[in-house]
Amino acid sequence: MKNLIRAEFTKLLTTRGAAGILLGATAISVVAYVAPGENAVAELTKPLYEQQSFFFAAVLMRVLLLVLGIRAVTEELRHG
Repeated sequence: MKNLIRAEFTKLLTTRGAAGILLGATAISVVAYVAPGENAVAELTKPLYEQQSFFFAAVLMRVLLLVLGIRAVTEELRHG
Protein backbone atom coordinates (compact mmCIF):
# COMPACT_ATOMS: atom_id res chain seq x y z
CA MET A 1 0.00 0.00 0.00
CA LYS A 2 2.82 2.39 0.80
CA ASN A 3 4.34 1.76 -2.62
CA LEU A 4 1.06 2.66 -4.35
CA ILE A 5 0.73 5.91 -2.42
CA ARG A 6 4.37 6.77 -3.13
CA ALA A 7 3.84 6.03 -6.84
CA GLU A 8 0.79 8.31 -6.99
CA PHE A 9 2.64 11.18 -5.32
CA THR A 10 5.58 10.67 -7.67
CA LYS A 11 3.23 10.76 -10.65
CA LEU A 12 1.59 13.97 -9.44
CA LEU A 13 4.89 15.69 -8.78
CA THR A 14 6.59 14.69 -12.04
CA THR A 15 3.91 15.63 -14.57
CA ARG A 16 3.93 19.21 -15.83
CA GLY A 17 0.15 19.67 -15.84
CA ALA A 18 -0.29 18.62 -12.23
CA ALA A 19 2.64 20.76 -11.14
CA GLY A 20 1.11 23.74 -12.95
CA ILE A 21 -2.25 23.23 -11.27
CA LEU A 22 -0.63 22.95 -7.84
CA LEU A 23 1.46 26.06 -8.54
CA GLY A 24 -1.70 27.91 -9.57
CA ALA A 25 -3.44 26.82 -6.38
CA THR A 26 -0.51 28.12 -4.34
CA ALA A 27 -0.56 31.43 -6.24
CA ILE A 28 -4.28 31.83 -5.57
CA SER A 29 -3.70 31.27 -1.86
CA VAL A 30 -0.94 33.87 -1.76
CA VAL A 31 -3.05 36.41 -3.67
CA ALA A 32 -5.95 35.86 -1.27
CA TYR A 33 -3.75 36.86 1.66
CA VAL A 34 -2.11 39.79 -0.13
CA ALA A 35 -5.22 41.11 -1.94
CA PRO A 36 -6.70 43.20 0.89
CA GLY A 37 -3.62 45.46 0.72
CA GLU A 38 -3.79 48.42 3.10
CA ASN A 39 -7.06 47.22 4.60
CA ALA A 40 -5.59 43.84 5.49
CA VAL A 41 -5.93 44.31 9.24
CA ALA A 42 -9.56 45.42 8.93
CA GLU A 43 -10.28 42.59 6.50
CA LEU A 44 -8.68 39.92 8.67
CA THR A 45 -10.49 41.04 11.83
CA LYS A 46 -13.87 40.27 10.22
CA PRO A 47 -15.40 36.84 10.75
CA LEU A 48 -14.19 34.30 8.21
CA TYR A 49 -17.56 34.04 6.45
CA GLU A 50 -17.45 37.79 5.66
CA GLN A 51 -14.00 37.78 4.07
CA GLN A 52 -14.55 37.79 0.32
CA SER A 53 -10.96 37.07 -0.65
CA PHE A 54 -10.93 33.85 1.36
CA PHE A 55 -14.28 32.83 -0.11
CA PHE A 56 -13.02 33.25 -3.68
CA ALA A 57 -9.78 31.49 -2.85
CA ALA A 58 -11.68 28.56 -1.33
CA VAL A 59 -13.92 28.25 -4.37
CA LEU A 60 -11.01 28.43 -6.82
CA MET A 61 -8.98 25.94 -4.79
CA ARG A 62 -11.85 23.46 -4.91
CA VAL A 63 -12.14 23.88 -8.67
CA LEU A 64 -8.41 23.42 -9.18
CA LEU A 65 -8.32 20.34 -6.97
CA LEU A 66 -11.31 18.93 -8.84
CA VAL A 67 -9.47 19.46 -12.13
CA LEU A 68 -6.39 17.81 -10.65
CA GLY A 69 -8.45 14.79 -9.59
CA ILE A 70 -10.12 14.51 -12.98
CA ARG A 71 -6.74 14.67 -14.71
CA ALA A 72 -5.32 11.97 -12.45
CA VAL A 73 -8.22 9.61 -13.11
CA THR A 74 -8.28 10.17 -16.87
CA GLU A 75 -4.51 9.76 -17.18
CA GLU A 76 -4.75 6.53 -15.20
CA LEU A 77 -7.49 5.21 -17.47
CA ARG A 78 -5.70 6.33 -20.61
CA HIS A 79 -2.40 4.66 -19.75
CA GLY A 80 -3.91 1.66 -18.02
